[in-house]
Amino acid sequence: MPETSPPRLDERQRAAVDHFDGPLEVIAGPGAGKTLILVERAALVYERGTPISGMVLVTFTTRAAGEMRDRLQLRLGMDVDSKTLRNVSTIHALAYRILRTAKKRAGQPGWRVVDENEPFDALRQAMAKIGMHVMVDEWQDVSQLEYMFLKECWKATICSCEACGP
Repeated sequence: MPETSPPRLDERQRAAVDHFDGPLEVIAGPGAGKTLILVERAALVYERGTPISGMVLVTFTTRAAGEMRDRLQLRLGMDVDSKTLRNVSTIHALAYRILRTAKKRAGQPGWRVVDENEPFDALRQAMAKIGMHVMVDEWQDVSQLEYMFLKECWKATICSCEACGP
């Protein structure tokens, strides 16, 4: 699959794509290019040397995640299986994958009831070990609990890798 040339971005979209100084929130209505910004930002991070497996692109519906995977594959000229792009997912799939992986690494056999801080502690530890770029689409659809989850992901992965720069 041949790589497609980057789409033309307006000044604000380009500024969002090029922003590497901590988390960035893009507030815009439907059709304003939020998904385009996310895909272009992921392409830039990839082109600067971060593998796709080192990124997490989050959206809130299975359909939107599929569309984002398709756009990213087209933009990067990739012809890959869904496992390679598994980090382009819904927030729920991401949370489940993190929990399942953490349980497996800890050797815990089953689920248990925890206090309200324990999940965030475990999330911070897991995300710090993974060290991924976290990017979110459809931010306006985030619930308070999802916001807290994403905030902890960002706190744990403040990045100083070569792709993000100083």
